[in-house]
Amino acid sequence: MPPSERDSILIERILEDYETFTKRLEYSSMDEDKFCNDHSFEGEYAYDAVMNPLCRIVEDVAHLSSSVTDASPDFPWDKIVGFRNFIAHGYSQIDRRLVWDIIVGELPSLIAVLESAQQSDDKEPTSQSGNRPGR
Repeated sequence: MPPSERDSILIERILEDYETFTKRLEYSSMDEDKFCNDHSFEGEYAYDAVMNPLCRIVEDVAHLSSSVTDASPDFPWDKIVGFRNFIAHGYSQIDRRLVWDIIVGELPSLIAVLESAQQSDDKEPTSQSGNRPGR
């Protein structure tokens, strides 16, 4: 089942935030060691710049409908939503190594699942106006 219009908007925002996220990782030359251990001003600045779109991504994932999540039952949706809850309520106490593991382990898989959902939506006929609301 293709995603609803709301899901389509959320997926588009997630994909845009992922692009921002990856550009910021690259720009800051962020690797695991720097992400987890660099507490200098520059390191914290880069960490915050990377975490901002990541927080938006997991927040939007928490609002996807069951039609999207049920289409990929093997994906650990609960892990992403749990991560969202963790960062929303304990940002200063985040285990950076756990976050890095999510960045390299779960995030690329999430993006692949959502790109697939978006492609299935693109194959469906468009709405009457053919326009999707933007951000």
